[in-house]
Amino acid sequence: MRQVFLTGGAGFLGRAFLRWAAENLPDASFTVYSRGEESLKSSRLEFPDHRYLLGDVRDAEELEAAMAGHDTVIHLAAMKYVGQGEKNVSE
Repeated sequence: MRQVFLTGGAGFLGRAFLRWAAENLPDASFTVYSRGEESLKSSRLEFPDHRYLLGDVRDAEELEAAMAGHDTVIHLAAMKYVGQGEKNVSE
C-alpha cells in the first residue's frame, strides 16, 4: 500500500483531495499533517481511516521526522488569502 503524506491535509484543499482520493486512490494510506487542531478534528470525523498529526511545515526537523517512511508527499498547505500571505511572508 502506498503511504501518502499530506501537508495541510485538514484544510479546504486537503479535504477535497481526500474525497477525490477515496474514489481514485483506493490503494493509498494517508497521513494528514496540519497545524490546525479544529481542522484536524473535523477531518478525522469525515475521514476516520487516516492517520492525523498535529504539526507545522515551518518546523523542518519535525516535518522531516513526520514524513519518514512515506512514498509520496503532497503539499496542500497554503494561506487562504493572497493579501494576507503577501503581508505575512514568514507564515
